[in-house]
Amino acid sequence: MRSQLLPIVAVMYGCSDYEIKANEEPETPASEPVEEPIEEVPPVDSGWLADTGDAPKDPVDTGVPVDEPAEEECNGIDDDGDGEIDEGFDENENGIADCFEEESYCTPFDDFSDWSYSGSGDWHIESGFLTESRGGLYDAIAWLYDLGTSDHFVIEVDVGWTGSLNDFAGIAWAVDGHNAFVVRWDDPQNDYGRHSPPGAVDLSYCEEGVCTQIAYDHSADLFRPADKTFSTLRLSVDHDQVTVTLDGVTALSTTASVVAGRGPAVVGLYSNDNDGGVWYDNFCVWQEVE
Repeated sequence: MRSQLLPIVAVMYGCSDYEIKANEEPETPASEPVEEPIEEVPPVDSGWLADTGDAPKDPVDTGVPVDEPAEEECNGIDDDGDGEIDEGFDENENGIADCFEEESYCTPFDDFSDWSYSGSGDWHIESGFLTESRGGLYDAIAWLYDLGTSDHFVIEVDVGWTGSLNDFAGIAWAVDGHNAFVVRWDDPQNDYGRHSPPGAVDLSYCEEGVCTQIAYDHSADLFRPADKTFSTLRLSVDHDQVTVTLDGVTALSTTASVVAGRGPAVVGLYSNDNDGGVWYDNFCVWQEVE
């Protein structure tokens, strides 16, 4: 499901120049001026501009500066894991602040026909879920539409596993064939014993199957059983700030200038060495209203 971005047109007014006349004495009026009654003008229907195509007239410059209202920063994401979005923003039904538009894209994975993929992963739809499973290292990326660029966007997906020896799964953006930025959930069942506490999240750039790590965090306990219980993996990118949460708990928060202005663009999902199988559901993307 796509939604149209609603452009917000800002109107800026310039201040008039005043010509200062030097060495002139003000004229003395012969008598007090008669004050004319002020005629009340009924409000104009805001639809007139669309009907006539006329441009609105400039306001009368009073010479008094008017403070412009401060622009609110769109921080309406529950990045700190307290169950509430940041103060000052109304939460919509998806837990995303109202400064974001409705989903740019959202799918429950009842169809995979519009998707493309790279690598040698075994992607397929089963019972309304997207799943991928095979042993070995192969950096599989499945991607969908190019959603354009935004300086602040959110991508989330529900992730679950079955079987054993599951390695990496995650979200991809700015996908260009075999290349993409990814956030990856590593060793969720602790089968490889790489992290203590179990599990980790990293931010990487994958190029032709080789992923270069940009940031990494294994401080949170990210263990999940392989019983197809789903957890919500959410990526928030705000200019150069990257935040990843799992079920509302912050798993990674870092500043990375390389991501600024690069997404979401082509969005997708990542899988690598999931012998037992990774399962995806409810993949959604939001972008800040501009």
